[in-house]
Amino acid sequence: MFSKLIAACVVATALAQTEVQPLQNSQSATTKAIRNLEQGLKSTEKEIGDVVDAEAFKTNMEIVDGLVIDVAGVRGQLDGTGAGFDRSIISNNNGIQRQLDSANDHLDAELEAALDEITASLSGMQEDVDTNIMGLLEVARVDNLELKDTTDALIARLDAHKVCNQKGMVYDPETEECANMQFSAAQSMSKVNHRMMNNNDDRDGGYINDRHITFDKTQDDTFIRVFYHDNFRVHGHGSWARWNVMICDANGNGCDHCKTPGRLQYWRYAYHQGQWWMNDHWSGSVAGLCKAAGNRDIRKGKYQLRVMLDDCRYDIYTGHNQHNSFMVDEVFKY
Repeated sequence: MFSKLIAACVVATALAQTEVQPLQNSQSATTKAIRNLEQGLKSTEKEIGDVVDAEAFKTNMEIVDGLVIDVAGVRGQLDGTGAGFDRSIISNNNGIQRQLDSANDHLDAELEAALDEITASLSGMQEDVDTNIMGLLEVARVDNLELKDTTDALIARLDAHKVCNQKGMVYDPETEECANMQFSAAQSMSKVNHRMMNNNDDRDGGYINDRHITFDKTQDDTFIRVFYHDNFRVHGHGSWARWNVMICDANGNGCDHCKTPGRLQYWRYAYHQGQWWMNDHWSGSVAGLCKAAGNRDIRKGKYQLRVMLDDCRYDIYTGHNQHNSFMVDEVFKY
């Protein structure tokens, strides 16, 4: 019985030591007293086993009663320690619960604030979608409807043009009927650039005075058709010369020979039998087509033609007692 009581005291003391730090000093003193009592109890039990008379037994029993009283005191101290331990546990639990409640309240407040912020942001985005994006979508929808109406009308007009063309007529959008084509004389007749000159030039080489014409070309892929008429003389004992029509820019600069299909030239050669002296003035003409010069294609734009004399021998003369002319028009070549 005493062994079980002592063991219970030891267990209670050990539990109190591990759970309640503030009671460690009292626990150490109690444990020391228990150990002393245990040693005294063992000694007493041994003496009881060796008792030989009633007087000695009585004395030993008094000692045992004293030990029991001491053990009861120790037990009371242990009960007080346990009660203190229970109060500490309860106090700690209450403190922890208050901290948890405070943390939960703080967390709830933060979560509520975050949710309010997210809700406000989503509301703003929804408002932007409702006011801006939906508005743009509505504008796009209306534009698509207008584009479809315009496309349908254009297709209908194209179909009407096809029907009229098959009849050899044209579609009149004002009357929405097929009509015969009518053109004014200015629209239906071709135009030609023309210039006349009557001066003379006795130079033996270079560009002839007043032999030029300026014109506008309206298309890139057309040819120019050139007519040049003048009076040409070579004078001496066997003489010759060559008059070239040159393609220049609008100011008469950057001139070059026609390359496509070839040069535009008038060649005059005279040689009398017996080397007789001659002085013949003959009218002559240059005619031809040109699409490109040596230094440029003759595309849409303004140009000038000039006449250049080269490869000459003896006395040369251009123009003599007659009207001379330059003509240029724009044509397609078959």
